[in-house]
Amino acid sequence: MQQAESWNVALSFQNHGLTAGEAIVVPAISKGTGSGKERVDWVRQIVRELGYCNAKKAYRKIQKKYGIDNIQLILFAHAEGTSYAMRFAKGMRKKKFLLEGILLYQQYTGGSTMPTAAVIAHELLHLYGAWDLYPTYAQTSDRYAKAIELYPNDIMLRVDFRLETLQIGRLTAWLIGWNEQEEAVFEWFRPADFKR
Repeated sequence: MQQAESWNVALSFQNHGLTAGEAIVVPAISKGTGSGKERVDWVRQIVRELGYCNAKKAYRKIQKKYGIDNIQLILFAHAEGTSYAMRFAKGMRKKKFLLEGILLYQQYTGGSTMPTAAVIAHELLHLYGAWDLYPTYAQTSDRYAKAIELYPNDIMLRVDFRLETLQIGRLTAWLIGWNEQEEAVFEWFRPADFKR
């Protein structure tokens, strides 16, 4: 919210636990690997476990119950893996994927504990259109080097245990609609697989 304020954007959150503190048990949870091939229908499965017939109906009922428009599910997995976002994009079936979410693993691959506030914020920003700025299956090392130069503290470039050391830089702010000043270099960072 402090970052939003620095961009003159009013931002607030509501937190509603849909499970009343109860764990949802699924037979097995796949490990996030950062490959871009992770399972992206976890929200669909979870809303079914909660008694909704599909994501679109779950979205409408949650929207009506709490009087909110932008809804994202944050799923915490008692497992190890690389956290990731499951965002809706053109070409996807609304009935199946309209309700977006992020999957956060209890432990990062390799042993460090997760998720930190920065990881949660980073993954949520993907749902609003933010791109990774570090090397991934869809982002190159030369773009990473340029991002270090231009946006060294951007939350989409790196994660830190101290959230206050990170910021939403010019590019990320533009991607999520907070910065109206487009710069020529922005499109150069577009990931290979990003669909509007």
